[in-house]
Amino acid sequence: MKNLFYLLIAALIFGVVACDEDDHISPQAQGFLQLGVAIAIEEDAGGRVESVNTDDFRVTIFNIDSTVALDIPRFVDAPDSISLASGEYFAEASSNNLANAAFESPFYFGRTSSFTIAKEEAKSVSIDTELANVQVSFVFSQNVIQDFDLYEGIAKLQTTNDSLFYATGETRSGYFITDPLDISARLRFQKTDGTVLERIFIGSIANPQPRTHYRINVDALLENGRIGLIINVDEGVNIEEIDLSAPIPTFQKTFGGSQIDQANSIVQTQDGGFIIAGETISTDGDVSENLGLNDFWVVKTDANGGLEWERSAGGTGSDFATQVTQSFDGSYGVIGTSNSSTDPFGNTGNNGLNDAYFVKLSSSGNIVGK
Repeated sequence: MKNLFYLLIAALIFGVVACDEDDHISPQAQGFLQLGVAIAIEEDAGGRVESVNTDDFRVTIFNIDSTVALDIPRFVDAPDSISLASGEYFAEASSNNLANAAFESPFYFGRTSSFTIAKEEAKSVSIDTELANVQVSFVFSQNVIQDFDLYEGIAKLQTTNDSLFYATGETRSGYFITDPLDISARLRFQKTDGTVLERIFIGSIANPQPRTHYRINVDALLENGRIGLIINVDEGVNIEEIDLSAPIPTFQKTFGGSQIDQANSIVQTQDGGFIIAGETISTDGDVSENLGLNDFWVVKTDANGGLEWERSAGGTGSDFATQVTQSFDGSYGVIGTSNSSTDPFGNTGNNGLNDAYFVKLSSSGNIVGK
């Protein structure tokens, strides 16, 4: 959607100087500037029209050397007639709300070419203000809405790390300055047996353009326990395909030691690898540490199934990890049950039988807060 604002500046220079041959004429005659606003609105492809109030727009008149001749913080407060010396000027108008990233806060800006206010000359100058932001929205298909328990997205500026989070059900547009953007979408589905399928898909918009609406269209198919995902960016005129899907693994791997090791949850990670959570009672093989009886056991692999790191967590009793998830910041959350009376944090005591137990791990596998 594109809004065009036309700010009409009429310079009315008047005044008759009566003089005789000996009178001195001022080298810098005074004129008068009158401000008026007219708005032309163009409908978008969907036939929607959005009205923008220009009362709070800032209008600034500059001398040709870029020094400020007149600044009006709110257009609604502008006087009907302004005294202005003859000379050369240019003007700017903006919605005065520029932010790196914000929902429902489009920034409009316009600047004129130079114009001259001359003695006894009427001048009409227009400032065309246009959307100066990059507009981003996530559009999830009916397949996603019907089949998945969670669907969300995030768009982040690469230069400043300012970001907007599009939670499940979010329909608002976000507005960004024109810097490269990282985008990601996350889907989660819980099967009837309690196991969870979760995917995070990542892409980027390398050269976003102002006055462009990037619609991140997310469509997914859930079939035979696999998530097939298609994501593209609709720029309104051209469609740029951004492949955020991870390849389906074709390898087979085993992890563990000489005792019982069990996987209960697996999630594909942002780098294309996998994070696996379950429990172990082993003290050898791939298991580097046992804290007592059954431990939480978390394994991180690369995209080809190679072991990157593993971590045991828990206490002196039995601890069973049932689910793992990855956050947008790259950390991992692991949840399960525990009947341990002590844990690696030095906590003692148990609330009775099995307690809920949660562990947060950094992207490299370290326990956060320990």
